[in-house]
Amino acid sequence: DGEITLYLIDYDTFKDALNYLTRYDKLSFTDCTTLSSMDKLNTQLILSFDSGFDKVTLLKLKKPVINLRYL
Repeated sequence: DGEITLYLIDYDTFKDALNYLTRYDKLSFTDCTTLSSMDKLNTQLILSFDSGFDKVTLLKLKKPVINLRYL
């Protein structure tokens, strides 16, 4: 309850973020590290007001990102 977990970007996450960067050219590298982390954490849920996440498919999970702001 009330706990926050901090995830650091490791080499593999950084490398996978580069794959997102080449695939989705409208996203920033920070956005791409978020997507890479979502793959690593096995989640497709995000809460963001950044429309860049709309219509993005996670590369490893092969599922679309679900932006909670629309729910």
